[in-house]
Amino acid sequence: MRLKNILSLFIVMLMVGLLISCESSTKANGSPPKPQFPENFKWEGRWIVKDLGIDVSFSWHGNNGDLQMTAGGEDEAIHFTNLIYDGYLYTYTLKWPGVIPPLEDNNCLCLGKLTREVLNECLTNSRYAGAEVLLEEEEHYVDHFRISVVLGEDESIPHAIRAPIMEGDFYVDQEDSTRMWKVLHYGFQNLLDPALDEWAVMQKFENTPGEINFPTECEDKCTENESVFKVDIFCR
Repeated sequence: MRLKNILSLFIVMLMVGLLISCESSTKANGSPPKPQFPENFKWEGRWIVKDLGIDVSFSWHGNNGDLQMTAGGEDEAIHFTNLIYDGYLYTYTLKWPGVIPPLEDNNCLCLGKLTREVLNECLTNSRYAGAEVLLEEEEHYVDHFRISVVLGEDESIPHAIRAPIMEGDFYVDQEDSTRMWKVLHYGFQNLLDPALDEWAVMQKFENTPGEINFPTECEDKCTENESVFKVDIFCR
């Protein structure tokens, strides 16, 4: 009887081992789930601009498809917000060292049409860089993805022109690709930063609708129906 139990246990362990092996092999031979923004969420953390020595508060909220990231505040070194609101992308900078202020009081720009669905579709084209361990306050096991905005005559042409227009590295939880522990933005989208790179580091997650605050300064800024991803610009 005891031998039978030992054999049964061995078979179970063997099956578990085979399942783990198959899962690891599948992950090694193909990309894990791509980064995706959920419809509703509340993330809190820090916004870091390393070359300027800036480390300020940061939040990223989603509410029924609208998204808003806010870095810093009135009493911090920088203060800006980016929003996808009612199908359009806005960026509003209130404070940046040595630049804003003093510029025009109204520094809100509408960059064109963009929805969460289109943004997620863009992220499905991201490239898998590999599995990593983030050593923050706690260890986080993540999958690292990279996405670029490229130039080309047609989305299907493989040899697109890569230029540092807009780049992003997304470090998502290996168990949940809608949980982004760390995001690096770099390229000409970060013109206010001399090194052209800025980090978002998340520390707290809630799967509840976040609060979206649309600045009055951004009202009536979108006068055209042109998409953010204009002709000959693609995610890859």
